[in-house]
Amino acid sequence: MPGRKSSASSPRAKVYRLHFSRDWVSRSGPKRTRQTTMIFVLKKPALVEFVVFQVAPECRRIGRFRVAGRAGVNRVRFRGRIGRRVLGPGTYRIRARMVPQGRAVVDTTLVVLAHPQPQGIASARNADACRSRPRGQSTSSTASTPGEPSATAASPGRSKTEKPSRAHGVLGARFAERGMDAVKSIPLWLFALLGLAIALLAVAALPLRATPTRGAGMALAYHRGMVALGGAALLVAVTVAYALH
Repeated sequence: MPGRKSSASSPRAKVYRLHFSRDWVSRSGPKRTRQTTMIFVLKKPALVEFVVFQVAPECRRIGRFRVAGRAGVNRVRFRGRIGRRVLGPGTYRIRARMVPQGRAVVDTTLVVLAHPQPQGIASARNADACRSRPRGQSTSSTASTPGEPSATAASPGRSKTEKPSRAHGVLGARFAERGMDAVKSIPLWLFALLGLAIALLAVAALPLRATPTRGAGMALAYHRGMVALGGAALLVAVTVAYALH
């Protein structure tokens, strides 16, 4: 029948060119930075469901909302809310799918900031904690869903976090062994001379009231400079000897 033929040949509803007028919003600041406009195109009126996933810093599904779209360009004001739920700072992927078909056909990214500071937006756009979809895959593909990371994607992350700790332990052991070997290689007479130099400098700095006898105090008063000079000279000699060792 003619009517049935035209119904069968009519194209299925699809959403095209989903994007935001500004792909970030802030939780504070001027009103214009706390909202944006979601834009998409329909060839004919249809009910569109938008599923929101957080992909950074966490990987999880947030929720969904529906919009009754009309043929042509559709503009929907978006304030960073899904119903009563406010989106926290992070990177989100919003995927559109037709109702009742339920097939996702296009998605886009939105960055939510705590404060209106656009300098970090470039890195936030590419942030993805889910790692469930290979980079470069078309946005119209539905082979993987953000918020459901696979086991193969999680295991490399664990191995990367384990390697630095093992390397750190080996490196610390090597430095400890080298330090002990360096101390053992120093001759004992250098330690003795170093101790004598420190003792002479300590005697030179000793107050007269701290001397055990009056005669010792008078001797220290007359020879303090010589004692200090001898301790300093001996310390320099020890340093040079250690450098040449």
